[in-house]
Amino acid sequence: MRKLSNAERKKIAIYIKNKIDISPFIEGFYLSNEDFSNAIISNTTIFNQTVKNTNFSNAIIGSKEKITVITGNTFINCNFKAAVFPHTVYFRRNKCHSCSFDEAFMPFVEYQYTNFDNACTFCDVNLRLGSRIGLGAKFGNRCLGELSKFWSVILVDKEEYERLLRKALNE
Repeated sequence: MRKLSNAERKKIAIYIKNKIDISPFIEGFYLSNEDFSNAIISNTTIFNQTVKNTNFSNAIIGSKEKITVITGNTFINCNFKAAVFPHTVYFRRNKCHSCSFDEAFMPFVEYQYTNFDNACTFCDVNLRLGSRIGLGAKFGNRCLGELSKFWSVILVDKEEYERLLRKALNE
């Protein structure tokens, strides 16, 4: 893998401006410190990368024709604000640190064993919660607090649940 050259970045910027898919231009490149805001990325595989400071805001990631695989990555300080995942995306076994998923459209994203525990934000996200699609996923208290702030259900983490259960059984 190699970094994008300035000429490749300029070409990608023109494609983004003209609403043309940039998938062929990012396959096999390091994606750190890039701006893919408003991009169409319909067909890509991101596997075992560390992606830092990359902007995917308002991007369309994935397509109805093919399952998109984004697996085994570490995303640090990445912005997925208002990103749209229009069809099935395997976002599995990733680690997300200080990433913004605010207003993202993610109802078809399968996020098994992904760690969102480290200061990720989810304000107004469209995310499907489920025991199969989110099996083993980790959400921190801040994430769950944002997801459930207007729900009439109280969410507690595993340690708090066990403490409350022990207290109830001892009474």
